[in-house]
This record gives sequence, C-alpha cells and structure tokens, in this order.
Amino acid sequence: MINNYPSVSILIPLYNAEEYFSETMESLLAQTYENIEIIIVDDGSTDTSLKMAREYEKLHKDIKVYTQENSGAQVARNKAFEMSKGEYIQYFDADDIMHHDKILSQIKALKQYDFQDDIVAIGKWMRFFNSIENATFKNQIINKSYDDKFLFLKESWENIEYIIGQSWLISKSLHLKVGKWNESLIRNQDGEFFARVAYAANKIIFVQSSIVYYRKGISSSITSKKSYTTIRSQLNSYQLYTNLVKEDLDEHSLHKAIASLYSVVYRDYYPLDKELKKEVLELIRELGYDEPVIAFKPSSRWIVRLFGVDTGLYLRGLKTRFITTLNLFKKNRD
Repeated sequence: MINNYPSVSILIPLYNAEEYFSETMESLLAQTYENIEIIIVDDGSTDTSLKMAREYEKLHKDIKVYTQENSGAQVARNKAFEMSKGEYIQYFDADDIMHHDKILSQIKALKQYDFQDDIVAIGKWMRFFNSIENATFKNQIINKSYDDKFLFLKESWENIEYIIGQSWLISKSLHLKVGKWNESLIRNQDGEFFARVAYAANKIIFVQSSIVYYRKGISSSITSKKSYTTIRSQLNSYQLYTNLVKEDLDEHSLHKAIASLYSVVYRDYYPLDKELKKEVLELIRELGYDEPVIAFKPSSRWIVRLFGVDTGLYLRGLKTRFITTLNLFKKNRD
C-alpha cells in the first residue's frame, strides 16, 4: 500500500438485492486499494439484504450499515454521503461488480495531478447479464480524457452516450460544491448528478484499466419501466441539464446537444400523448430545430426525408412489434 494516498468512501444504496449483494460485496472487499470504507444505507428492504449487510459489518471494521424507511435510492445516497469520511467518493449499486483494480488505477491517475479536487476520474464499464465472463464493452466516443468539460458534455449528449455513475471517482470537496442528489427524480438521476459533477470539473481523466461491470436484465428496476411518471422525470432531468448550461449554450455550441436529449424522449416514448408531444417539440424548437434531432439507420432515412420523423418512428414501431411477434411464434413452435 502506498502511503499518503487519500481515503475512499464507497457508498451503496441497498434495496432488496439479496440475489446479487454477496457478489457485489466480495468484489469491493477484493479491491487492491486498501484505504477504503464502505457505507451501506438500507432503503427499507423486505428481503434478507439488510441481514446480509449486517453480517458483513460484523466481519469488517471499515463497513458501516445504516437504515431508513423506504424513500428511494437518491435519499439513501445522500444519507451515505453525510456519513462518509473519505476524501474521495465512489458511488456503487448493490447488484454490480467492481474490478479489483478499479479504485487503485484511478487513484494512481489522480496522483499525477496531485489530487486536485476539481479533477475527476472515469473508466470503462461493461454490461453483463448473469456472469462477467460474458460482459460486453461498447467503445463510445466519450471513452477518453477531456481538458474541456463542455466538449465532454457536448459529445456525450449529442451522441446519447454516458459514463455510468459507478465508474466515476470524485473528490469529496467537489461533491460538496456540486450538492446532493436530486431526490425528486426517479429516472436519469445519476445522469443529472454527474452532469453537475462534469460541469464543476476542470479535467476528466479516462482510466482504461478502471473497469466496472453493470448488471442488466433486472426487470423490477425503475429504469426498465415506462410510464407518464418516468417520462416526466427523464424530461425534467434534461431540463435541469439545460438550466445547468444555459449561460454557455452559444459560446460552446450546445444547442444540438440539448435538442438531441429532448429528441430521446420523443423517440423512446413514441407516441407521446398530445400535451407531452407539444411540450417536447416546443423545447426542441426553442433550441433552433423544427423537429426532433433523431439519428435513423441509413435504410430508414429516405422515409424520414419524404414523410417526416413521426412516420419513421411509426414504421419502426411496426417493425419492432412484427419481430417480437415472430420470435414469440418461433419460441412457442419450438
């Protein structure tokens, strides 16, 4: 262990994760960086998650477990942050897996900049379903370091790419400047929080050897559900992005980036109800675009050019339903 390296707090909101929690915790306890504490806030779990967390607390002096009535992950994260003592903050979810060198590799990268509090580290993240042996990595445009935070935000938003919250390592002092997690959002809350982190940062370092495994396929997750409430929350988060950079739109050419985000709502939830559709289109037009800024596959672009975005989205929906029905028929036939 290298002396005089900063302490790191790993903060975990815990809710009904008994199936995956042990695997997550073992990956955290296997970290090659030793100067860490793990703060767990149980959000009113109804399974054995809290009991499991208490067992880890008994065995490890650097694990602390707190509880709260079911109030949501953001409330739990804010509480965990209040209880943390680390100089750096690592948020993590109770069903994901951390590579054993994740934190050490980022700490070493930050050391090159003398641990300046406005420099943050990000890293690779890989999707997996049942085992990390089958994890897949998407090589995004934003998988690189940035001296210009506005370029990071622009390229992230225009290309609808993101670095998951579990990949970031940020100083506690920067976190205090950024503020708490927005407890009113139920969708894209991590995107909104880390947009503020990026905006407050002076430099963003991409660390290739820092890896997080992000578990997919949990149907009970709020992010897997689509309703008016989740649509509204996602739209609200993008409006918060707009407010964050409102003074920088012209100087840093962020109009298309923000319009692209609003277009995601239009695309992913098509067809929107009449009032939401009107609201989203108005937000896009305020940024100087007559219609959603949506990227279609080359085979579909002629339809959009001839008939417009709505027709393209409608035909895409028909194609999706046809493929789903065909796959279901094949499955039943087998």
